[in-house]
Amino acid sequence: MNLTEYEMNTQSIALKIDQFLLAWQTHAADKKFLGCTVAEAAVILAPVKAVREQLAVADSTYTGLIASRTEVDNEALAFMDRLVNAVRAEVGGPNSPIYRAMGFVTLEERRTGLTRNEVPSAPPLTNP
Repeated sequence: MNLTEYEMNTQSIALKIDQFLLAWQTHAADKKFLGCTVAEAAVILAPVKAVREQLAVADSTYTGLIASRTEVDNEALAFMDRLVNAVRAEVGGPNSPIYRAMGFVTLEERRTGLTRNEVPSAPPLTNP
């Protein structure tokens, strides 16, 4: 038996173990192979299932944490939106240093910034 046969689908290893143990239990329960009884072989092979159970728990935890992250991110964004609105509501808020430090452009900066000059249009082309 070659491990590469099972590398493609690791679940097949656990299924194959169950098949081997069931066949051993069903057809030769009183025999020893490799110096082991079927019960001893089951103990030796138990880590295969234990690791998969740990992976399933870790996967479930990871998936749950992603959902929790999304929830707390949304709550934080809603709070920060209310917070910036509270800063804007203060006298001088839209021009305050805290408003600017929060990453917003103050009203004063907006007034002195961009100018919209008209670009002269090109003269019409004439046919010779």
